[in-house]
Amino acid sequence: MTATPTFQERVRGGIVAAVVGDALGLPFEGTPRRQMDGLPVEHMAGGGPHGLPAGAWSDDSSLLLSLADALCSGYDPSRIADAFLQWWREGRWTPYGQTFGWGGTTARAMRRLARGVPPLSAGLDAEGSNGNGSLMRTLPVAVRFAGRRRRMLQVAHQVSAITHAHPRSQMSCGIYCLIARGLLEGLTPRTACEEAAHYADRYYTG
Repeated sequence: MTATPTFQERVRGGIVAAVVGDALGLPFEGTPRRQMDGLPVEHMAGGGPHGLPAGAWSDDSSLLLSLADALCSGYDPSRIADAFLQWWREGRWTPYGQTFGWGGTTARAMRRLARGVPPLSAGLDAEGSNGNGSLMRTLPVAVRFAGRRRRMLQVAHQVSAITHAHPRSQMSCGIYCLIARGLLEGLTPRTACEEAAHYADRYYTG
């Protein structure tokens, strides 16, 4: 009989899986969907738009790891912003010590942070700035605040706003964290999604 994973094991598995999945997909970044249809990605590959070796991860994982590192000392938007700037300036948590692959919204937010704009005011909220850059890194928020659901959503929105302040970006991070919270508690994927949808409906429309 397989032992039930502990919370800590689920946390480690979730973070490792996020980085591994990112590394699997990195060589295909920018590939049109029609070229990927029917082409499963089953093995680590090198190359791609950045010409990196197999197993390299993208800026998404670097920012996820930066966020996780910052949250280990508690929640402080300024500490998180500093961690993001260390990634931006120094290549911290990158696979080879060099920053690459960021999107335009993230780049503009990093420049604003570097100029001293407060972290929760640095992200852009225009329609054209809406994207999934903050979604890709948000898992550590679910881990840190798994036992405090409403607070978890508040923090997910704030952490998103450091780079992506559009309401849809913030809500997407919140819903993602709700699903991740359910999985961390041992729910099946279907049940985790159903419970997340139910709570999100009440939270965002109540």
